[in-house]
Amino acid sequence: MWWRVPHTGKMWAQAKGEPNHAAFRELVLSGRVRGVMAFDGDLPVGWCSFGPRADFPRVEMEGAYRRDDARSAWCVNCFFISPDYRGKDLSRSLLRAALDAMHKFGVAMVEAYPVVEALDGKPLPAALAWTGLLSIFLEQGFTEIQRLSRDKPLVRLNLVEYRRKLISMEEDRNKHVRK
Repeated sequence: MWWRVPHTGKMWAQAKGEPNHAAFRELVLSGRVRGVMAFDGDLPVGWCSFGPRADFPRVEMEGAYRRDDARSAWCVNCFFISPDYRGKDLSRSLLRAALDAMHKFGVAMVEAYPVVEALDGKPLPAALAWTGLLSIFLEQGFTEIQRLSRDKPLVRLNLVEYRRKLISMEEDRNKHVRK
């Protein structure tokens, strides 16, 4: 909900906890939330939120992410992985699933606001990694287009080109497979 609350300070303090849960539940029930989930059997173990950048007013408030060319962009802005499932590449799988879902929505441009991994190589606490690690976005073909501070890169992916490359790679693989 952080990205959906347009103001910081008192407004965020008043929204935390149960008010946020209730507001998010209402957004889900109204169909205004987009995301993908990971399950272990029937147990939900992960979540990745995405949607039109315009759905997340806080993005524009963050100077590091302001852009004049972002009107039609969609964004991936939140991951949650249950503690027992962290460190098992679930965020990578959720990101791929989110990109597939956005492709089905006809999205052309996707951006994200990942965190930079620690310089010492140690894992970041989950409380700091909720927007995803920079490396998982770069692995999927995102390009860093702006970094106004060391810890706040803005990355983008042309989803149309990305899908084209995936199809081409699949066709190349199939040329070498005998049926």
